[in-house]
Amino acid sequence: MSTALDFCLVGFRVAAPMSLPLTKALKLYNEHVKALDDPTVEIPEITLHRIIHEARRGLKDAGLDDRWAFWSLIGLAERRLAHLPEAASAFRNALLTRPNDPYSAASLGTVLAMLGRHREALPFLATALRNVPAGSITEVLVLCAQAEALHTIGEAEGARAALTRAIRLARAEEPQMYLRLADVLASSGRDDDAVEFLARAVAAGNKIERGDRPALELLRDVPAPWLKPPLITPVAAEAWVRVAEREDAPLPEGMATPARVSLSPEGWARFAALVKD
Repeated sequence: MSTALDFCLVGFRVAAPMSLPLTKALKLYNEHVKALDDPTVEIPEITLHRIIHEARRGLKDAGLDDRWAFWSLIGLAERRLAHLPEAASAFRNALLTRPNDPYSAASLGTVLAMLGRHREALPFLATALRNVPAGSITEVLVLCAQAEALHTIGEAEGARAALTRAIRLARAEEPQMYLRLADVLASSGRDDDAVEFLARAVAAGNKIERGDRPALELLRDVPAPWLKPPLITPVAAEAWVRVAEREDAPLPEGMATPARVSLSPEGWARFAALVKD
């Protein structure tokens, strides 16, 4: 049950280090964290509810490390269910057990931003950036979340600084970084830059030698799975449509608006006009 809400959280989580004693909590965490944090992996609702039930039952007699693992799992599962207030509460509890944990701080900050509480999200994103591994995909994703929150509250200079830093850190071997950058650039009104990063993501993710091919030409031949959520989000897709429309360039055959998301009537009309046979 993945949704567009999951997209910006991809890549935050890591398995608990094997050097730690693998308690029941950490075993449960390691068993589920990778799938929970990857929205391309479908997880049945009954499984998500089972994870939440097991974690809550384990909280009753858990120590600090175990409480962090259980609360993290609850937050990840609640987020998958689109229960954002419950996810925020769980991530906040996880952060109470590990105040400098970048993954809990990043998850809490991003969920608060999803709830429209952008100013409240920013201190948690800052905590994540202070403690996250330098140059990691997590750092890039948190910078993107920070840029989006700052842009939303009208702090354009700070948003540009965070976005510029994220662009400098993005690496070709991590197409997810490029996809997230495309999303934030599109949200910031930088359609051409968004399309460029979509092209970089497609080239990297499919191991395509791009050479001098323009972004729109490369994207025209994008493999079908990349057109589906959560890889290309509505805001990035709309930027792509606007640039293609301006350049009178074709879109891939069969391109459709990502499922389970809403576009404006104008957005739907543009897709319908540009992808019909």
